[in-house]
Amino acid sequence: MPWKKGQSGNPNGAPRKEDSLNNLLRERLEDIDPDQERPNKDIIADALVTLAKEGNLAAIERVWDRVEGKPHQSMDITGNVTFPQVIGMYPEDYDRTTAEDTDINPESE
Repeated sequence: MPWKKGQSGNPNGAPRKEDSLNNLLRERLEDIDPDQERPNKDIIADALVTLAKEGNLAAIERVWDRVEGKPHQSMDITGNVTFPQVIGMYPEDYDRTTAEDTDINPESE
């Protein structure tokens, strides 16, 4: 059944995410550890920093990625490359009758 113009296909909206894993984890991280009388998130952060200080490469990367952000990657494209190849598509992955090969190499003209 088609909807009228301006009518939502889901009038009640998306279901609430009260029990989502993210929400449950956030609640547990805020809980206070009864033995240490500190929030769980502080205990976990301290453990991660301790591992990084001990030389654990995975912990070092996690700390750095959280504090500084993941490094940006660049891509240098040279030669006669078509747009579908740039985005990871190859001739067997797309229909040539609808896909348009776009030459992105200005030097090829």
